[in-house]
Amino acid sequence: MKLVELLAVERVVAPLDSPTLADAARRLAEAVIASDRARDADSLRRLVGEIRPREIVPVGSQGCMIQLRTDAVSRLTVALGVAPKPVPRKAGGTKGVRVVVLVLAPPKEASAYLQVVSAVGRALGRRDTVSALLAAQKPADVLASPE
Repeated sequence: MKLVELLAVERVVAPLDSPTLADAARRLAEAVIASDRARDADSLRRLVGEIRPREIVPVGSQGCMIQLRTDAVSRLTVALGVAPKPVPRKAGGTKGVRVVVLVLAPPKEASAYLQVVSAVGRALGRRDTVSALLAAQKPADVLASPE
């Protein structure tokens, strides 16, 4: 399973201009909603607005994955954003990431969810993939990445 196989152009935000990771998560959730993958848009917005630290996983030096199990989506969904400058976890923070991946899955899709989390981890652990993502200027560039 490759990262690009999990994405669709409408769920890729590039460039992702966000002052904080919470804002980046909101923007990715809105992309999911706009792509008609949300069963309950209001619940998804509320859930993303209440992300807990344990749901944010650093992946490599440039990325993080926000992983949520929720019935607010009808099926496993991945959204990805590439920021032109590091996005800090909180306002005023000094460290940040440039690749943010939002993984959403209904509880009944536990097996597929774990496979996707693993695939995202592998992809963001590869230098060539991260370099290609960081060079992306638009969503189509992300989908053309090697992983």
